[in-house]
Amino acid sequence: MFKEEVKKASSFGDDVKLHLDKGDLIPTKMVLYALVHAIQENKAHRYVVEGFPATAEQAQEFSKMSNCDLFLCLNQSDDYINDLP
Repeated sequence: MFKEEVKKASSFGDDVKLHLDKGDLIPTKMVLYALVHAIQENKAHRYVVEGFPATAEQAQEFSKMSNCDLFLCLNQSDDYINDLP
């Protein structure tokens, strides 16, 4: 999602690129903006977002901005994941 924003060379994409180039995490507000925009753009009613939310703050803010009513946190050991066919 962020790579696509950078490719667009928009002001938002430029801001994302600054954080990525420095190796910084993308700020929560930017993550939420990009995610909500992508969902609205695709008119998705159901969606799975891998690796999100990464923090309780992201979950709380996202639920305020969207109609999302469920977050799943799946934990599995790296060994189990690496042994999958």
